Amino acid sequence: MRFILSCLFMIMTVASSGCTAVVGVGAAAGVAASQERGLGQAVTDSAIHAELLAAWLAHDPDWLITIDTEVTEGRVLLTGSVESAQQHLDILRLTWSVEGVNQVIDEIQVSSPHDLGTFVQDSWITTKLRTRLTFDKKIHSINYTVGTVDQVVYVFGVARNQDERDRAIDHAKDIAGVKRVVDHLRIKTPAD
Repeated sequence: MRFILSCLFMIMTVASSGCTAVVGVGAAAGVAASQERGLGQAVTDSAIHAELLAAWLAHDPDWLITIDTEVTEGRVLLTGSVESAQQHLDILRLTWSVEGVNQVIDEIQVSSPHDLGTFVQDSWITTKLRTRLTFDKKIHSINYTVGTVDQVVYVFGVARNQDERDRAIDHAKDIAGVKRVVDHLRIKTPAD
């Protein structure tokens, strides 16, 4: 199972690297600038994410496969599962050691490895929700990150207002197979 997940991770990494090269730096900057957090914060978040992944890679490369991480405004969301409490603590320790991290949202589960069927179901739920958010004209989907672990959906990012946040959560709850929705959205304030 771990071999299959490793292969999938490598394929996705190579595919996304190629897409990034084609899209170009200018387009990536345009996307970052259109997010509620702004270009400067997006660059800072990308640096935090890169340093975090490098620290994990040096400690245990398997974490790159079993744990998903998202960074928005210095807030780090961790989802996925590990096999031991010690691995869980090591991940948290390394995450907090990265400069610029001001909050760690720990949604890591300590459990036995998941089978391929669970992985496929979770991927289907995530894809379906991302699609719904993208095509809802009342949601600025670029500000949202979605992940699913054991049919629990994690929604992370910045909502422009309460109505947008509620719409995003309702979309997640409406997907067949979703057991629970965990909301880690921040609502934009006038000071933002």
